[in-house]
Amino acid sequence: MKQRSTFLLSLQKFTRYLGREWLSSLIFQRIFLVVFAIGIYANTFTHEYATEGSRLLSQSDMAHKGLGVDGIMNIFKQDSYADVNSSKSKFIPANEHYQPVTLLTFAIEYTLFGESPNISHVINVLLYALTGMLLLSVLNRIFSGYLEERPRKILAFVATLIFIAHPVHTEIVASIKGRNELLSFLWLLLMTYLLLRTAFARGAIRFVYLPLVAVSFFLALLTEETAISFMFILPLVLYYFIPLRKVDIFVLAIPILFTAFGYWQLRDFFTKDVEQAHLMHSILNNPFVYADLSQKISTLIFAFAKYIELLIAPINLSHDYSFNQITIKEWTDVRVVMTFLGIVGAGVISVINIRKKGIYTFAYFYFIGYLLFIYVTEFLINPDEFVFLSPGTIISERLLYLPSLAFCIATAFGLYDLFGWLVANKKRAARWVYTYTFVGTSLVLVLYSIKTVVRNESWKNDMTLMKADVDNSPNSVRLRYMLGRSYIIEADSTVSFRQKARYLEKAADQLRKAVTIYPSYADAIALLGTVYTDLGQEDKAGRYYKRAIQINPQSIVTQEEYGKMCLANGDYHQAVECFKQWGILEMNPTAFLYLGKTYEFLEEPDSATAAYGLVVSFKDSDYNEVVGDAYYRMANIYVSESLNDSTTNKTKDAVDLYLKAVSKNKRNLDAYLKLSSLYEKEGKVTKAIYTLEGAIIYFPKSEELYRTIARLYGIEEDEEKQQLYIKQADSVLGLNEE
Repeated sequence: MKQRSTFLLSLQKFTRYLGREWLSSLIFQRIFLVVFAIGIYANTFTHEYATEGSRLLSQSDMAHKGLGVDGIMNIFKQDSYADVNSSKSKFIPANEHYQPVTLLTFAIEYTLFGESPNISHVINVLLYALTGMLLLSVLNRIFSGYLEERPRKILAFVATLIFIAHPVHTEIVASIKGRNELLSFLWLLLMTYLLLRTAFARGAIRFVYLPLVAVSFFLALLTEETAISFMFILPLVLYYFIPLRKVDIFVLAIPILFTAFGYWQLRDFFTKDVEQAHLMHSILNNPFVYADLSQKISTLIFAFAKYIELLIAPINLSHDYSFNQITIKEWTDVRVVMTFLGIVGAGVISVINIRKKGIYTFAYFYFIGYLLFIYVTEFLINPDEFVFLSPGTIISERLLYLPSLAFCIATAFGLYDLFGWLVANKKRAARWVYTYTFVGTSLVLVLYSIKTVVRNESWKNDMTLMKADVDNSPNSVRLRYMLGRSYIIEADSTVSFRQKARYLEKAADQLRKAVTIYPSYADAIALLGTVYTDLGQEDKAGRYYKRAIQINPQSIVTQEEYGKMCLANGDYHQAVECFKQWGILEMNPTAFLYLGKTYEFLEEPDSATAAYGLVVSFKDSDYNEVVGDAYYRMANIYVSESLNDSTTNKTKDAVDLYLKAVSKNKRNLDAYLKLSSLYEKEGKVTKAIYTLEGAIIYFPKSEELYRTIARLYGIEEDEEKQQLYIKQADSVLGLNEE
C-alpha cells in the first residue's frame, strides 16, 4: 500500500511538473504537435495512389500544364475534373468539382518534383501538422474566457492532440485526394484566427484584418465546397467566445456574406453543366430514390448515430458506405428512435442553457449544425444535385473532418471535468486533476494513435484499401464491384497463367457477391462476362452480357465488353450493334474505331470508312492515338481499293491519311513503312528515306526500319549509307537476340 502511494505521489509530482514546465509552454506544444503528426502518419510516405479520385486529381492534365499564366488561368476557369470525367475514367461520377486551389498545389508540386505519390503524401502530412499548430492558436484564443492561463493552454493542447490522433482523419491525410479538406480547413482556421483578432482590434487596424478574413474564406471555398458551411459555424464562435455589439457583428458579417455570394456565382459560371438527373434515378447513385420523406429523415438520424459511433469508437473504418451498406431505416428501428431522442434531448438542454455559453452546448450546436446543414441541403432542399457528397453516399468519413473538432473539444473538457469531479468527491487535493487528466488523455491518445498507424497501412494502394474495407463494409455493392475490378487489373498485369486465373476467380467471387446483393447491377454482371471471357468460358460470358443488356441497355461498360467479346469470337453483326450503342451512349472515339474494325471484318469498306470518319472528328488531344489509328486504317482501305480496282486510284488520299496518322500517333511503325512504300512507288525515293529516318527517334531498335532504309539507299546508289544502315540493322539484331 505504501509502495502504491509512493508511486502515485511520484506520478502526481511528475505530471504537475510537466504541466507547469513543459505542457503549458506554447513552443513545446507546437514542436510536439509537429513531431506527433509526422510520427503517426510517417508510414504513409511510401504509399502509392489509393482510389481513382486521388490518382486523377493529382495526375490531371491541368495540373501538368505548368505554372504559366495560361496554365493557372486554365485551372481556375473550369471544373477540376473537366479533363478526366469523359476521357480518362468511367468511374468518377458526374459531378461538379470547383477546387482550383487544390489543383494549383498539385501543379506547383508537379513543377518542382514531377509526378510522385510519395511527395504528395509528405505534403499532406506536413499540411496536417501545420493544421495542428494553427488549431492550437485558435483554441487558445477561444478558451481564454473559460479558464485560467495554465489549464487553458493545456486543454487547448489536449483537444488539438486528440484531433491530430483521431483515426477518422486517416481518409483525409492518407488519401492524396484529402488535400481538399486539409487545405480548406487550414484556410478556415486562419480566417477564424483573423476574425478573432479583428473582433478584439480597435480603430483602423480592424479594416486591415477584414479583407484578410474575406481572402482566407474565399481560398477555403476555392479548395472545398463544404467550407460554405462555416458561414453557420462562425456566428456560434462569435456568440460564444467574443462579446460584441450588434454593429460589430454586422461589420464582421459583411466580408463573409459577400465572399460566399461571390464564390457561388464564380462556381456556377466556371463549372460545367453536369446533367445529374439520370444519376438521381439510380439507387446506386441515390440511395433515397425510392424513399419517402419520413424514411429520409429516419435514415439521416441513423447516419448521425453512425457518425457519433465513429468519433467515440473508430474501430471499423471504411472509405465506402454506399448502397447497400447503409440501408433505408424506418422509425421502428430502436437505434433511430434512441438517437432521435438523444439529439432532441441534448438540443433542448443546449437551448435552455444557451445564455450560459458553455463549451458543451457550443460543441453540440457546432457538430449538429454542421451535419444538418450538409444533409438538409443535399437530400431535402436540393435533392437533384450532388454538391457536398459523392453520388450514392449517405455516410462519408471525410465529412467528419470539420465537425470532429467539436467532439475533440468536448472530450478534452470532459476529461478535465470528469477527473475534477472524481477528485472533489474523493476529497483529494485539486492537484490530482492534472494527474488523472494526463493519464486519461494519454490512454485515449495511445489507443487512437495505434489505430491511426494501423489504418494508414490500408491506404497503401487501391488493392490494400479495397481488401481492408470490404470486411468493414461487406454489403457495399460498389466496393465489391471495385474490388472485383482491381483483381481484374492485377490479372491483366500478371504473366503467370495460374496466378492470372486465381485473380480472375477472386474477381468473379466479389462480383457475384455484388450481384447477389443487388441483382440488377448491370455493370457488375457485365464485368462478370469479362472475367469469364478471360477464363475462356465464352458461353457463360455471353449469358452474363445478354443478361446485363436486358437489365440496362444503356450500360456503357456492358456494350463495350460484350462487343469486344463478339468481335473476338467472330459474331460481327452483334459486335456492330454493341459498338454502335457504346458510341452513341458515350460519344467515345474508341467505340467508333472498334465499329470500323468490325465493318472491315464484314468486308464493308464504306461503312468502315464512315465509322473512322467519326473517330477523326474528335479534336481532343487525349484521343490522338485513337485518331491516328483511324487515319491509318482509312489509308489501308484506300490502298486496298486502289489495288483491287484499276479504275480507282486513291493513292494520293492514302498518302495524306498516312501523314495524318503519323502526326497523331508517332508510335505506329507500320504507318511509316507503308507511307514510305507509297512514296517509293511514286518514284519519290528521297521522300521515302526522309520519312523513315524521321521514325528512327521513335523506333531506335527496329531492325526492319534500318533494313528498309538501307534498301532505299541501295536504289539511290548511295553505297556508303546503305552499308551504314545494314550495320545498324545487324547491331540491332544482335542486341535483340541477346
